[in-house]
Amino acid sequence: MRVLAIAADDSSGHYRIRLPVEVLGDDVQVEVYVKDIPIVRNRRTGRASLIGDCDVFVLQRPMSHVIPDIITDAQARGIAVVVEVDDDFHTVQGGNMAFMQHHPRINPQNNFHHFAECVRRADLVTCSTAALAKRYGSHGRVVILRNYVSAEWTTIKRRGDGHTLGWAGTTLNHPSDLPSTRGGVARAMDDHPDWRFVCVGGGHRPDDVWRQLELDPSRCEVTEWRPLGLHELVVSQFDVGIAPLHDIVFNHAKSWLKGLEYAALGIPFVAADLPEYRLLEERFAIGVTVPAKGRVWRRHLHHLMSYADEREYLGDRYRATVREHLTMEDNAWRWAEAWSEAISKRSRRTG
Repeated sequence: MRVLAIAADDSSGHYRIRLPVEVLGDDVQVEVYVKDIPIVRNRRTGRASLIGDCDVFVLQRPMSHVIPDIITDAQARGIAVVVEVDDDFHTVQGGNMAFMQHHPRINPQNNFHHFAECVRRADLVTCSTAALAKRYGSHGRVVILRNYVSAEWTTIKRRGDGHTLGWAGTTLNHPSDLPSTRGGVARAMDDHPDWRFVCVGGGHRPDDVWRQLELDPSRCEVTEWRPLGLHELVVSQFDVGIAPLHDIVFNHAKSWLKGLEYAALGIPFVAADLPEYRLLEERFAIGVTVPAKGRVWRRHLHHLMSYADEREYLGDRYRATVREHLTMEDNAWRWAEAWSEAISKRSRRTG
């Protein structure tokens, strides 16, 4: 099977395309492009077409107005087309950076209307959550491929000092998630004056972090995003993590990835009681989910911050569960299987 994949130049591209390809190795012949698509334009018609040949063409979050024609051209040549998606772009809130990037009124050339047309034409849609499958898989040609981490994460030494509560995220694309803790994080910090709060990734708007969590700025450290390969080392300094999500339609489609990263690093965490984190807790006993009530956030964080032995026990158990069930090394076959299914669907649609 020959696969040509277009991956986003971010962590999503890593987890959804580059990591499974790396793990599959020589089992599948895959050529990955980051952002750029190898195309040629017809000077007379202006239509674009794919350069080269493959069995499967994988497009991650295709938003450009030229891509529907590329898909049609590829399919006419017998190439199966897979559209990969990891966010509900039709319900992005106004304060989210993705809203400015992909709303039709703001960006007529690259937006979710073009994306929806790509989804309609695709032989198969792959996505990370059940909510996304419902949103973009109504035609029935959809497979859920949940997020997994590299097994290497479970071997990284824990670097916590016993007094660090943390969040890996940015308010640029999580504009209303931190306030959903309703002051519970700040109250838990008040209970433990020897603890500090660290945010990895919020450096563009550091004041948003302490303000939305109601924290004392002097106890809040906010860093820039770290490159892949360094990010996990920085996050490993957390002793306890948080994964808050505002209860809105957009976030019901968010995956369990942040919690899974914490678990792989041996970090116990408290998460919003939304579908994918609830699934992670119910199916694998990883994390604790709580409603958007400050007193509940405070109670659970206070408990984890109070008992070092329990943090160590939970961290070890989470890591063991990730190693056994939730690494890409044990699940990359799902991507190869999905791509094979796309070929079968293309054959049936043309036959």
